[in-house]
Amino acid sequence: MPKALLLIRIYFSRNNLGEERCVLSAWNTKSADSYSLGEWSDSDCSTVRPWVCTMPFQPNLPDLPLPNPNNCPSGMLPFGADCYAFSDEKFTFDDGRAYCDNTFGKEFKKGKADLASVIHPYENEFIQSMLGGDLTGRRAPERVWLGLHMPSSGEFTWSDGHHFDFSNWWSDEPQTHSGGAGGTMEPSGRWRSAPKSAKYPVICKGQFTYRDEDSVHDYRGELLNCSTHRDHSWHQYKEYCIHATSQERTWTEAQNHCQTAYSIPANLASIHDSEMNEYIFKMVQKTSNQEAWIGLSKHYSKGYEWADSSGVNYLNWASGEPSEVALGEADCTEMNKAGNWNNRDCNRKKLASVCSHARKWSNCQVAEGEKEPCGYAGVTESICMDTFKCCYDPNSSMKCFIPANSNSKNHKEDSDGMSPGGAAALTAFCFLTLPGVIWAVMKFSGRNQITSGFSNPQANF
Repeated sequence: MPKALLLIRIYFSRNNLGEERCVLSAWNTKSADSYSLGEWSDSDCSTVRPWVCTMPFQPNLPDLPLPNPNNCPSGMLPFGADCYAFSDEKFTFDDGRAYCDNTFGKEFKKGKADLASVIHPYENEFIQSMLGGDLTGRRAPERVWLGLHMPSSGEFTWSDGHHFDFSNWWSDEPQTHSGGAGGTMEPSGRWRSAPKSAKYPVICKGQFTYRDEDSVHDYRGELLNCSTHRDHSWHQYKEYCIHATSQERTWTEAQNHCQTAYSIPANLASIHDSEMNEYIFKMVQKTSNQEAWIGLSKHYSKGYEWADSSGVNYLNWASGEPSEVALGEADCTEMNKAGNWNNRDCNRKKLASVCSHARKWSNCQVAEGEKEPCGYAGVTESICMDTFKCCYDPNSSMKCFIPANSNSKNHKEDSDGMSPGGAAALTAFCFLTLPGVIWAVMKFSGRNQITSGFSNPQANF
């Protein structure tokens, strides 16, 4: 039987004079930490943390049913408020969408069934756990189709209409294809682009209810104007405040300046469509008429990421870019004098820069005691505001929240939002990214044993 190797990055530190002799796996997403879900770090052994047990696969154990709190139709598994299914039959992208709709669509009459969208890292881990486990006969497929449209130019979109606020690309992705492409997931959980004519197995996602995500801003009130000061001003673009400066800095210096120089912490600007690219290009022309840093940089293992952790769903590389450089690493991105993008060494060149942060909402300006948590630990600003439709305050101890006693109906069971406790419980399926083992534990030990194992899901790592 072919075997697949799962490579997990381990970070060892030299803290506490060698007392860090135990290993932990990232449980919550933490925007400030250097590791992400499923990656390992060393730690002291006395801190109380959640835990998980495993055992060797034993085919003679009874075949117990998996829990199904969502009452998903036969052949589908629950996660959050939705249902998921794997088919090992190979389809093109469009035929895969048709398969999901024809096979499961009738079960979701008020919602929809389509190729899976991936809204946040917990969902990504869950879908990854379906690959290589019981559903695939413990033989992971090469890759599976996700519902990601990737046109040859323009922004990437989910076929079911969800906002694109999270991505998990391989280090050499995303790549553009002349005829357009679709997004796939490999057994590692990382994403690759592929021509839509290619044939792969599929992951279907069924949603019992479906909402127009752009129609649920009302309870947060009105968007507030961006701040204006004598020495700098922020320009309003849709839900963003944007500021360009001609002061030349390295990419690292510019990012630090965005985060620390203003009353509202910002980041080097992320760009998600051609209109926003054109708006920022005109700002740079007026400010410096030179190249300027934007927030796209290449993570050593994850490929290109935006500084604010929003999803990479739009690219505007100049011809021949991104390219290799003779000296250093071309890991950061500049907007050139034509409005296209070039990759450059992050610290060998000083340029002008563009900062941005999300605009504030009138009903979100409340005291700490008047907030209720929204999302999950470590949720990014874009997922909090665009997907969960919640308030976000980077200066607050509770960054993602809804005002207490507000009209929060959009964050109940019919939405994609999760409370921190809910995220912790759901992540019991897969937070170690060991798909076969986790599914074996789920299948043969029962739900109660798994739930009780995570005795302290809110423990901080």
